Amino acid sequence: MTTLAQISPAPAVFTFGQSFNIRVITIDGEPWFVARDIAAALGYAEPHKAVARHCKRAKSLSDPDGTKHPIQQNQDLDQKTKIIPQGDVCRLVVGSNLPGAVAFESWVFDEVIPSIIKTGRYQVAAPEPIPDYERCTTRQQQELATAMSRAFSYGLFGQEGTQHGFNRLRLAHRLHNIADLPAADFERALATVGEIAAMNLAFVIWVGELKKVYLAEYVEAGGPWTLWLKREWKKQMGTALPPRPDWLAIQEQLKLAQRAGEAQ
Repeated sequence: MTTLAQISPAPAVFTFGQSFNIRVITIDGEPWFVARDIAAALGYAEPHKAVARHCKRAKSLSDPDGTKHPIQQNQDLDQKTKIIPQGDVCRLVVGSNLPGAVAFESWVFDEVIPSIIKTGRYQVAAPEPIPDYERCTTRQQQELATAMSRAFSYGLFGQEGTQHGFNRLRLAHRLHNIADLPAADFERALATVGEIAAMNLAFVIWVGELKKVYLAEYVEAGGPWTLWLKREWKKQMGTALPPRPDWLAIQEQLKLAQRAGEAQ
């Protein structure tokens, strides 16, 4: 005879930080978390996709033993609601870029779960919020934006270059929004923008030199030595540039010689 799973008819609800309600359902004494609540608290922009990507044991409320269980509908739950065990909570934490993700994991596993296992509900009166940190000031944000604009001030890059520059900062500091940059990381971020500016300048100089060579050697296609080429030769070799061969005259002489040979 199959034993039906014992599932709590109503979830235990607790608040993380100031705005995230986390619902937990107990099945055979094991806490199962409403998947979208955990993913949202960890900063995933698309919780359902995060659950599908990271969670290995996610299932709906009707899955535990194949039987629909009575639940209170006023908690915005239905039989299709996805729930996850503790292991999948860890997987979502590992995949999160939220600065407070590790603190969230500690809070859930050190306080919430032990309380749920012992009493069936979360009893802490005032849950500890995500540890906040001092963000950059508005003035620092403006300074960073100005430095980034200057780094891509060359017409060669356009607005697209600035976007790529900020993407580098977001990746380096694991941020969803550059406005969340910690004040402690401001100088490091500004130094990174300085490195980008130096690379951009070197690239622009290289493109300029390449442009000169292209115009002189390919567009002109055998024209007389340009003033730029004469200056470069003088600078590099220390002597005047020798006269450029008259390629058309040489070509004509070769044709005449070939005809003379054929006539003999």
